[in-house]
Amino acid sequence: MPDFFNLYSPVYDPFMRLYGLYRPGLIRKSLKPKNTDLVLDLGGGTGFIAEKLKSLVKDVIVSDRSLGMLKIIRNIRKMDRLPGFYRTLGGCR
Repeated sequence: MPDFFNLYSPVYDPFMRLYGLYRPGLIRKSLKPKNTDLVLDLGGGTGFIAEKLKSLVKDVIVSDRSLGMLKIIRNIRKMDRLPGFYRTLGGCR
Protein backbone atom coordinates (compact mmCIF):
# COMPACT_ATOMS: atom_id res chain seq x y z
CA MET A 1 0.00 0.00 0.00
CA PRO A 2 1.49 3.39 -0.99
CA ASP A 3 2.34 5.92 1.70
CA PHE A 4 -0.40 8.59 1.77
CA PHE A 5 2.00 11.47 2.40
CA ASN A 6 4.28 10.42 -0.47
CA LEU A 7 1.28 10.68 -2.79
CA TYR A 8 -0.03 13.86 -1.15
CA SER A 9 3.30 15.72 -1.02
CA PRO A 10 2.95 17.62 -4.35
CA VAL A 11 -0.32 19.24 -3.23
CA TYR A 12 0.36 19.51 0.52
CA ASP A 13 1.56 23.15 0.59
CA PRO A 14 -1.21 24.50 -1.68
CA PHE A 15 -3.84 22.65 0.38
CA MET A 16 -2.47 23.99 3.67
CA ARG A 17 -2.38 27.55 2.30
CA LEU A 18 -5.87 27.32 0.78
CA TYR A 19 -7.43 26.35 4.10
CA GLY A 20 -5.27 28.65 6.25
CA LEU A 21 -3.66 25.77 8.10
CA TYR A 22 -0.12 27.18 8.00
CA ARG A 23 0.38 29.56 10.90
CA PRO A 24 4.09 30.38 11.13
CA GLY A 25 3.41 33.58 13.10
CA LEU A 26 1.74 31.58 15.85
CA ILE A 27 4.68 29.20 16.01
CA ARG A 28 7.22 32.05 16.11
CA LYS A 29 5.23 33.71 18.88
CA SER A 30 5.03 30.46 20.88
CA LEU A 31 8.70 29.52 20.45
CA LYS A 32 10.22 32.97 20.79
CA PRO A 33 13.25 31.78 18.80
CA LYS A 34 16.74 33.16 19.36
CA ASN A 35 19.60 33.24 16.86
CA THR A 36 21.50 30.71 19.00
CA ASP A 37 18.69 28.10 18.97
CA LEU A 38 18.90 24.77 17.20
CA VAL A 39 15.47 23.62 16.00
CA LEU A 40 14.49 20.03 15.23
CA ASP A 41 11.27 19.94 13.24
CA LEU A 42 9.99 16.38 13.70
CA GLY A 43 7.36 15.47 11.15
CA GLY A 44 8.32 18.67 9.35
CA GLY A 45 6.69 17.64 6.08
CA THR A 46 7.64 19.93 3.23
CA GLY A 47 9.61 22.24 5.52
CA PHE A 48 7.26 25.23 5.21
CA ILE A 49 7.37 26.13 8.91
CA ALA A 50 11.09 25.37 9.23
CA GLU A 51 11.76 27.64 6.26
CA LYS A 52 10.03 30.48 8.10
CA LEU A 53 12.18 29.85 11.19
CA LYS A 54 15.55 29.46 9.46
CA SER A 55 16.45 33.14 9.48
CA LEU A 56 15.60 33.44 13.18
CA VAL A 57 17.67 30.55 14.57
CA LYS A 58 21.16 29.10 14.25
CA ASP A 59 20.08 25.91 12.50
CA VAL A 60 16.96 23.96 11.51
CA ILE A 61 16.87 20.22 10.98
CA VAL A 62 13.78 18.72 9.37
CA SER A 63 12.92 15.08 9.88
CA ASP A 64 10.00 13.34 8.24
CA ARG A 65 9.23 9.71 7.45
CA SER A 66 7.79 10.59 4.05
CA LEU A 67 10.38 10.64 1.30
CA GLY A 68 7.92 12.59 -0.86
CA MET A 69 7.77 15.40 1.69
CA LEU A 70 11.55 15.48 2.04
CA LYS A 71 11.90 15.67 -1.73
CA ILE A 72 9.83 18.87 -1.67
CA ILE A 73 12.41 20.37 0.70
CA ARG A 74 15.27 19.25 -1.49
CA ASN A 75 13.87 19.90 -4.97
CA ILE A 76 11.50 22.83 -4.53
CA ARG A 77 12.73 24.68 -1.45
CA LYS A 78 16.34 23.77 -2.30
CA MET A 79 17.20 24.38 1.31
CA ASP A 80 19.40 21.39 2.03
CA ARG A 81 21.98 22.89 -0.31
CA LEU A 82 22.61 25.81 2.02
CA PRO A 83 25.02 24.63 4.73
CA GLY A 84 24.01 25.63 8.23
CA PHE A 85 20.32 26.13 7.48
CA TYR A 86 18.75 22.84 6.52
CA ARG A 87 19.50 19.19 6.71
CA THR A 88 17.04 16.55 5.67
CA LEU A 89 16.92 13.22 7.42
CA GLY A 90 15.40 10.05 6.11
CA GLY A 91 17.40 9.07 3.06
CA CYS A 92 16.41 11.88 0.68
CA ARG A 93 19.79 12.01 -1.03
